[in-house]
Amino acid sequence: MLPQIGSVLLMYLGYLSINLLILPTLKKISFNDFEKLLTINIIKTILAIVVVSYLLAIGVNTISYYAKPHLFNYGDYQFLSFFGYNDKPLTDLFFGFDRAIVLLIISVAFAGLRELIIWVINKPGAKRGFRVLLTNNITPLVSFIF
Repeated sequence: MLPQIGSVLLMYLGYLSINLLILPTLKKISFNDFEKLLTINIIKTILAIVVVSYLLAIGVNTISYYAKPHLFNYGDYQFLSFFGYNDKPLTDLFFGFDRAIVLLIISVAFAGLRELIIWVINKPGAKRGFRVLLTNNITPLVSFIF
């Protein structure tokens, strides 16, 4: 039971790290930082992405070690199948690191898109109330359809 709880906890910690660690550092990057290429804000963001990806890969290796999905199947561990088949977990500390970075970057892109949509809706102006009202009416409809 511990590996199943661990995989859910690992996904939740990844979600929290994206929203509480990576996105705030990403928001601090300005256009002046892009002109200078390697500023402290860009280095912090890249370092946060690499560290979280590495910890995610280590967490998946640890869960694979205890769950032993190579002996049974990935039926109860769909999260582990994103990182590939690992019949000898914890022998390679970088196993799944490349897939963890890709998964994390995709998640950060979706979270960034969410933040952009929220920014556009809350942008001050004459039609802000209309945008908020429209969003509040469309969101339950879309949720009901899905």
